[in-house]
Amino acid sequence: MILYIQRVFYLYAFTLFSPMKKAFTLFLFCFVFSGMFAQQVAKKSAAISSIEAKTFQVDNGWGYDIYIDGQKYMHQEHIPAVQGLHPFTTKEDARKAAELVVFKIKNNILPPTLSVHELDSIGVLKNHNPSQK
Repeated sequence: MILYIQRVFYLYAFTLFSPMKKAFTLFLFCFVFSGMFAQQVAKKSAAISSIEAKTFQVDNGWGYDIYIDGQKYMHQEHIPAVQGLHPFTTKEDARKAAELVVFKIKNNILPPTLSVHELDSIGVLKNHNPSQK
């Protein structure tokens, strides 16, 4: 629909107006549509009203859940990106990883995967001992 309106506008504007009026009309048209686009982007980012991270205890460690608008979005019992099935060593490590995932979701970095480098940079891997079971 917007493309149809643009096409009609261009045909109308460039056949009836003088060059100065054409430039002004084109500027005005771009200004209005850029505002409409900005509103659409703001609506999409406001579509998620709440994101919550909760840690939980598992055998020999910790994990986390991510809830979006009260619905469970992600359940993570093990440290992602690390070979093997190892839980987070401390509740704090699970919380840090969950907060990074929440940051990624809020900033539309999808999928919100975590790399070994990211986990190391937030200090999660310093407590991790792969030989533990």
